[in-house]
Amino acid sequence: MAERSTPVLRSVPGRLDFYRRQGSPRAGLCASAVREALNAPRQYLPHATAVWERVPLSERRRYDAPRGALVYWTGGKRGYGHVCFAMGDHMELSVDVLPGRPGVADVVPFGWFGVHWPTLRYVGWSWYFGAIDTRPEVLVSPCAE
Repeated sequence: MAERSTPVLRSVPGRLDFYRRQGSPRAGLCASAVREALNAPRQYLPHATAVWERVPLSERRRYDAPRGALVYWTGGKRGYGHVCFAMGDHMELSVDVLPGRPGVADVVPFGWFGVHWPTLRYVGWSWYFGAIDTRPEVLVSPCAE
């Protein structure tokens, strides 16, 4: 059963803004950057593919990721995959996508990944980060923000 943990207290705009401002040299650590933006507890999952594998099957979706949802790919040169945030309108907020900006979050079209990282395979989106439900209505109390 999935955890309904309450440590993720950021709204969708809050988590996206935090992720966008990270800007530290964290190239190759997309899952860690997403976890920090969510303020989620550590789950000892070493990369994005491992995070996706923990997402409950009933919570995986394929199309039309809403703003703030997590978007997942598996594969890649080492099999680590990739995870980032959906911005809506088929745009993604992701670290490590633009040359010369390692660890910096930028907004790119969904199709960017197929062109620039062709060894990744899109698998879907979810509100879950591993076993943790990050939906805003689950995590933000009515009094918050």
